[in-house]
Amino acid sequence: MAVDSKGYVHLAGNMHCAPLIYFRTGRPYDGTSFKRIDAMTGEKENRCTYPVFIRGADDEFIFRYRDGGSGNGIEIYNVYDSETQTWRRLLDKPLTDGRGRMNAYPRGPVKGPLPAPSMLRLYKLTSVP
Repeated sequence: MAVDSKGYVHLAGNMHCAPLIYFRTGRPYDGTSFKRIDAMTGEKENRCTYPVFIRGADDEFIFRYRDGGSGNGIEIYNVYDSETQTWRRLLDKPLTDGRGRMNAYPRGPVKGPLPAPSMLRLYKLTSVP
């Protein structure tokens, strides 16, 4: 759960290789006005796992999730436009792609001693049936 720059509350969860489950409030800061949103971009949203809202370096409102299953997933990043209340892909291609053989489990980004945020990836080489 996270709040965008206009005060709308976004909620995503209860997904493990499941279709996107996403809600947004209809009014800023009003938890009684949640409405189900069926899609963000409409692509690669049928096998979502590990959803998280994060902030970019320039305070962009970003949604990250894995599309796919254990050992066969890609990492997707969407960025939100608070003026139009729409999502678009942050990257043209997934940040990580195990090519059907492995999966990246991301940690971060986090602020550290370097000017740029740091990210860590742990790769799992085999799938779990």
